[in-house]
Amino acid sequence: MIIHVFNTSVISGPERLVLPPLAGYRGRFMIVNLLEGRLERLRESDPLKDLSRSLGLPYAAVPVGGRWDGGAIRRLRALIAEAKPELVHAHALKASVYTALSRRGLRPAPPMVSTHHGVRGLPDFKTRLYEILYRRFFLRLFDRVLCVSTEDYETVRASGVGADALRLHLNGVDGRIVDFDRRRDEGKKIRAAWLPRENSPESLFLFGVVGRLSAEKDHDRLLRVLARLEKDGCPADWRCLIFGLGDLERPLREKARRLGLERRIVWMGYRENVGGELAGLDLLLSFSKAEGLPINLIEAGWAGTPVMSTLVGGVKDLIPDERYGVGVAPHEPIEESARRIAALLSEKGQVTLEAQGRRLKERISREFSQARWLGRLKEIYAELGVTI
Repeated sequence: MIIHVFNTSVISGPERLVLPPLAGYRGRFMIVNLLEGRLERLRESDPLKDLSRSLGLPYAAVPVGGRWDGGAIRRLRALIAEAKPELVHAHALKASVYTALSRRGLRPAPPMVSTHHGVRGLPDFKTRLYEILYRRFFLRLFDRVLCVSTEDYETVRASGVGADALRLHLNGVDGRIVDFDRRRDEGKKIRAAWLPRENSPESLFLFGVVGRLSAEKDHDRLLRVLARLEKDGCPADWRCLIFGLGDLERPLREKARRLGLERRIVWMGYRENVGGELAGLDLLLSFSKAEGLPINLIEAGWAGTPVMSTLVGGVKDLIPDERYGVGVAPHEPIEESARRIAALLSEKGQVTLEAQGRRLKERISREFSQARWLGRLKEIYAELGVTI
């Protein structure tokens, strides 16, 4: 058995990346969540538990009482000792720190792997400090350290993790494949479900944004770009659909109102299958300050939906140049981003977007599929003497 350890209260990129491919190996994997007892919503529901059980994966929760809980480390150690796994694989900061510390006292200790899911744009000083300690001191305790982007690999390598342990493991998922000949018809159906009150949603140019409403996703910048687009005018009637939930929803809604975007913005909340509906969009936007390697951009590629994104983290691995999408410099001026969007809404711009969508789809199918991700994981496990 191989144990995967998370510390999560939501289903986001890492969980959507990792769990589905493991479901095909019944009896080989177990999911463990360091469950934060201080979060009231987790006392009523545990999304990771629900996802694990829906996929037929054994699941266990280790209660955690705060940022630092020595008792939780001991409970995790006891769970690992009882399960006697061939390998333990932890994901991101807290799960990896607790897993590394649980190794002490295990006789014998199984090989341990940590996936580092990106370092940029952490929300506060304390979290950034924890991230630095994690990179400089705890990652050295793992037999393998996996990085989801080239930028992340270089950052972790500079933190002192040896090349013998460090591996590049780019994200890869399967999405809903939409043939280009059927894309317009598929899009009409999706738009009708999204916007039932619009008289002719098929005539709109639809932007979309997918991600939790948190600081690193920088929805604030998105709203300022769209406000400038509205002020300057453009050649198409448009809407922007914002998918996701988070603590910033109320201030973002208020900002959109102040910027005069009520008619343009549609707040879609959490939509479970939005990754399979991206053919309904004309352009997926991402103005994030930080990304590992975004799952929603990969899913857009499967649908042939073009993307415009800040070139941070793994986005640079996904969109190496303008053949595959519209890259945005992290500090590009608001007015320049708005001008570029307006150009894309022109007839000539939409021809460019269609070509980018086609090429991105080809690239995703070659380089960022679930099979490719899983094959790479098998190679890394095999280095440690573990086969799946």
